[in-house]
Amino acid sequence: MAKKQDNSIPSGIKMIVIITGENRSRKLIPLLNTFGVRYCNTVRGKGTANKEVLDFLGIGETEKDLIFCLADSAVVPDVLEFLKESGEFVGGRHGVAFTISLDSIASRKAINEIVGKR
Repeated sequence: MAKKQDNSIPSGIKMIVIITGENRSRKLIPLLNTFGVRYCNTVRGKGTANKEVLDFLGIGETEKDLIFCLADSAVVPDVLEFLKESGEFVGGRHGVAFTISLDSIASRKAINEIVGKR
């Protein structure tokens, strides 16, 4: 009996935004890929915020990597838990992470491409 192809639409798409220490994206992106996170892009950032704002946000120094990733929303809780538990990339003075829902702007074809379904 042939295996039935799974054509279900993933539960949704989220953009994961991670602001972390400079040059940490080289180590972090391969780890994110193990969760099925695809399409990660990194930009280098240098902020001008004063010390009080940086301390409030918990991001310490002004030189940061900003990582933008697209992921199936089903894996997002695991990714955020990993980031929290590792303590290496976010939290404390390392950085922050948050998500933005993209459900309303993605077609079925785009969603399947983003989460690796063909």
